[in-house]
Amino acid sequence: MNTFLVDFAFCPCGEMTAIQPTKPATPDTNPQPYESVEGSIVVACTRCKRVYRFDTGYLQSRSTATGIGPHNPEAPMGVFEVPIACGWEGCSAQLVVHVMLGSSITAAELEEEKATWIFPELRCPEGHPFPWPLYRD
Repeated sequence: MNTFLVDFAFCPCGEMTAIQPTKPATPDTNPQPYESVEGSIVVACTRCKRVYRFDTGYLQSRSTATGIGPHNPEAPMGVFEVPIACGWEGCSAQLVVHVMLGSSITAAELEEEKATWIFPELRCPEGHPFPWPLYRD
C-alpha cells in the first residue's frame, strides 16, 4: 500500500486542511515543505467555514493513503487555489484561498462553497476588510 506525505494547515477549530505534498527527506534532513512557500497562506476551513492566514512555518507533515489532487490525480480530495477579489470599489487586489474539497467538485459547487465562507479579521493585500459575502444573491 502506498502512503503519501502531505503538509497540513490547522484551523483554530482543529480541522486539518491539506496544502501540498511534503518534500521527501534526504538522509541529512527532515521532511520539508514541497515548494519554497514562505510567509503565510490563506486557508478556508471546510468545517467551520473560517478563512484565515496560516504561517507556512507551522505546516505539519502527515501521511495519507491517497495523497491529494492535483498532485495525485486519483486522490478523492484535492487542494484548490481559489482567487477572491477584494470587492471594494477601485481595489483590484486578490487573495488566493487554499481549500480542500472533493476532487470532482464542479464550478457551481465551488461557488456554493465560497458563499459559506466567513472572513473574521482578514484583510485584502491593500488593507481593506472583506465586505463578505460577495457571492450571495
